[in-house]
Amino acid sequence: MTASDRERVLALIHKWACAEPPGGIRAEHYLVDDLKMDGDDYAMSLVPELKREFGISPKRREWEIATVGELLEVIARHSSGGHASA
Repeated sequence: MTASDRERVLALIHKWACAEPPGGIRAEHYLVDDLKMDGDDYAMSLVPELKREFGISPKRREWEIATVGELLEVIARHSSGGHASA
């Protein structure tokens, strides 16, 4: 995953997060506990945006994650460096 891809993911997370810890969003942050992301926003908004943005289609079970780092891993695992344009 390129630094640019990482920044794109973090920007989308920021869009749907209800809180941002001091120092910004980091890989060890929990989507629900630290960023106060609503489960519906995650499943019905963030995941579809990430799929479109990166042109990926991970299985539903792969999206069942807890941290920002795990989300970045899903994107990196399925992104071949190429992605859909924003």
